[in-house]
Order: sequence, then structure tokens, then C-alpha cells
Amino acid sequence: KRGVTVRSEINLGGMKMVMLEADKELALSRFSAPELMANTLVHPSRPIENPRDVKRAMYILSLKDGQVFPELPQGGAQSVERLDPQRVRVTVNLDHMPVAPQADIDDKRYIESSSTADAADPAIVELVRKALRGIPDDPGARAEALRVFAHHYIKDKSLGVGFASASEVCATREGDCSEHAVLLVAMLRAAGIPSRAVSGVVYVDSFVGERQVFGFHMWAQALIPIAGKPRWVNFDATMPDEITYDATHIALSTSSLADGDIVNSMASLVGLLGNLTIQVERVE
Repeated sequence: KRGVTVRSEINLGGMKMVMLEADKELALSRFSAPELMANTLVHPSRPIENPRDVKRAMYILSLKDGQVFPELPQGGAQSVERLDPQRVRVTVNLDHMPVAPQADIDDKRYIESSSTADAADPAIVELVRKALRGIPDDPGARAEALRVFAHHYIKDKSLGVGFASASEVCATREGDCSEHAVLLVAMLRAAGIPSRAVSGVVYVDSFVGERQVFGFHMWAQALIPIAGKPRWVNFDATMPDEITYDATHIALSTSSLADGDIVNSMASLVGLLGNLTIQVERVE
């Protein structure tokens, strides 16, 4: 009689999400945040030894349902070759970062503040000032200093946070990979370095009870001049001090984090959730 939905089901790339109307006690009860995430983990064709040391790797990606595989981002150490409509070969080579397209260089969204990457927030600006104290005026060194600072600044490495803005992360100092990425993107922009967020997968030895899997992940890319040419360079703030990035990261989409762009970039991942297969072809 009230015309209220009490139960609905949505198919998210092979995963069934059920939503129920709940009373206050149930809605506010404690729950295990990684449950949904466990269904998105990808078991590759073979394990990868010492994943944090991998400098070059080749993977073949496809979908379990046999659908056409979507276009993937190029650049930032990643190149993509389409083998057929259903399969792509992804090569991640940390020693090869192509020059960024002119369209990316000219795109003001990568340097502007937004509600998510709120680089103009005085609190963010103050963090950048602290992080760059004593750091030489070199974009690569400054970006790495910001990455390490963001890693240590987020004290509570929690999966319980939804998708917080950089200002919220600055205040709470908690979050998972998305909060690390968003904070780092905002700090890079506050330091005058164009940046964007990358959504993809990364290989981990263990996660939420599963072993040797690829899990969905988020990190940052900064537009940094190398050999006189601007290139997208990867910076993962979830990694410890001595590890900036490794070649077990596979980029699936990028986002400027501009208002209105986040939903579009996330929507492109829906068909991959619970539906992605990864064949490890070569690892060095």
C-alpha cells in the first residue's frame, strides 16, 4: 500500500546484489565490508612470485561471459593489443612510459580542484607544504614525496569507508585504496602537478581469505616530464616507502575525478566485476 520497494535484485557483471528494506537496528548493525569485494577477486591462470618486484609483465584478459572486451587505457607503463573481439593482451613495462597524448596535456581537469579531489582546500594545501619541506624542485621527486606522505598520513587502513573526498580523508585519516588515491591526486594538484585516478586490479598474495588473486584497486597517475616530454607516471600510495609501483597493476579505467566524471569511469567497470579472467603470459 505504501508503494515502497522492500526487495530488489541487480545483476552486476555476474554478481547478484540484493537490496532489502531494513529497520534501523539492521541498517546500523556491524557487517563485514569485504564480503562483496571477495566476489570480485580474480584467480589468475598461475601464481606470481614476488609480485612487488615485477618490472615487466604480459597478461591476456577476457570475460567469462564471452562478451566483447572493452577498450582499456594506454599509457602510464601500460600498452594494450587487441587479439580478437573477446581478448586483449596487456603489457605493463615500468621501463617504458610513452609520451602522454596532447589532449591529456591540455586537459584542465587534471589540475583543477573538484568536490572529490578538492586541491584548493587549505587543509590539503597545508599537508602538501609539510610533505614537500626539504624536497628538491623536481616533479618526480615531489610526486614520490607526496605518495610516501599520503601512505603514512592515512593511519586507519580500513575497508569500511565508502568513497570519501580528499578533504574527508584529510580529516579522518582513514580509508582503503580509493581514499589513498583520491588524497594523493588532490595533493599532487595542490603542488601544481597534473594528476588523475586509475581504477584497475593488482595482484596480492592474500586478501579477505583468498590467496594469490587480483583484486580491484585504485591508484594515482601524475603527468611528469621525463626526457623533456610529459608522461603519465604511476604512484600507488598504498605501497610501502620503498615500492612506488609494480607491473602487477593492470589499469582498467582512468578518471579526472572531476564532478560528473567519477560515475562514468566507475560505470565502465561494472561489466568486469565478477566477470574478468586473467591469463598470466609472462612475468619478469
